[in-house]
Amino acid sequence: MHPVFIRLPFLPEGFQEIYSYGLMLVLGFIAGYYLTIRLAKRCGQNPEELTNIVVLALLGGVIGARAMYVIHFWKQEYAGEGLWKAINVRDGGLEFYGGVLLAIAVVLVYLLVHKLPVRFYLDLLAPALMLGLSFGRMGCFLNGCDYGKVCNLPWAMSFPYGSYAYLDHLSQGKLTVPPELSNGLGGMIRREDLTAEQKTIAAKHRSLPVYPTQLYSLVNALVLCGILSWYFWKRRYEGQVFLLMIILYGIARFCLELLRTEPKVANTGLTISQNLSVVAVIAGLACWLWMIRQPAGQVDPKTGRVLAKTSK
Repeated sequence: MHPVFIRLPFLPEGFQEIYSYGLMLVLGFIAGYYLTIRLAKRCGQNPEELTNIVVLALLGGVIGARAMYVIHFWKQEYAGEGLWKAINVRDGGLEFYGGVLLAIAVVLVYLLVHKLPVRFYLDLLAPALMLGLSFGRMGCFLNGCDYGKVCNLPWAMSFPYGSYAYLDHLSQGKLTVPPELSNGLGGMIRREDLTAEQKTIAAKHRSLPVYPTQLYSLVNALVLCGILSWYFWKRRYEGQVFLLMIILYGIARFCLELLRTEPKVANTGLTISQNLSVVAVIAGLACWLWMIRQPAGQVDPKTGRVLAKTSK
C-alpha cells in the first residue's frame, strides 16, 4: 500500500502530494489512448476524431464512476462531509459500471451527432477500456481500497495500520488497537498524527490477510484486453468486440465480487456490481444472439470494418 506516490516539496502546500490512485488513472488514460490511436491508424481512421471520443469517454467515465461510488458508499464515507471529499478522485473510489454507463452515453451522443459508425467505434474502444482499467486496479492496490475477504492463502496480503482493510477489521472486532496507539477515547490515533516512536509500533500492526482482489482484477483486465485486441480482427459483426467485453467482464466481475467484502443489496443477496453483472451478461448475450441472426461479414484488413462477404 502506497497511497501517496511522491511528495514534491517545491510545489505550493496542498499540491505537493501526487496520489498513486490519480497517477494510475492518468497513466491508464495515456495507455488506453495510445492503444486506441494505434488501432485506429491501422484501420486508416482519423486520429483526431478518436482523440475527441477518447477524451469524452474519459470525462464521462470518471464522472460516472465517481458518482456511483459516492452513491454506493454515501452513508459510510460521505454523509455529512463536504463537497470536496465527494469529488476528490485522487484519494480513490470509482465504480467501473457507473463509469461505463456514462461513458457509453456520452460517446453515443457524440457518434450520433457526428453521424459516425457507432458499433465500429465501440469495438475500437473496447480493448483500450480494459487496458485503462488494469491501471485503475493497480491504483486501487496502491491506495488499499477494493480489498478482498479474509483468507489464509499463501499469497494473501495484509494492509498496514490505518488502511481501509485495517479499519474494517477493527470495526468488526477482528483487531484491537494496542494501548500505545489508542487515542484514549476508544479509538485509534490517525497515521498522520503518530509520533516517530508510535510509527515504529504501528508498523508491526496490520490487517488480517485478505484476497488481493485488486491484483486479480488487474490480471483479468489485461487478459481481456489481449482477447479483445485479438478478436477485433476475427469478428464477423460490427459491435461484437464490445459485446464480448460486456459478457466476459460481467462474468469475471461477478466471480471476483465473491471474494470481496461489498455489502449485499436487499432482496437479491448480491452486491450492486453482481446485480449489474447479471444484467450486463444477459443484455450482452441477447444482443449477441440477435446479431448472429444477421448476415455475417469479414474484417477488411485495411479499414478494420466488417464487410459483407462477396459470393464467388
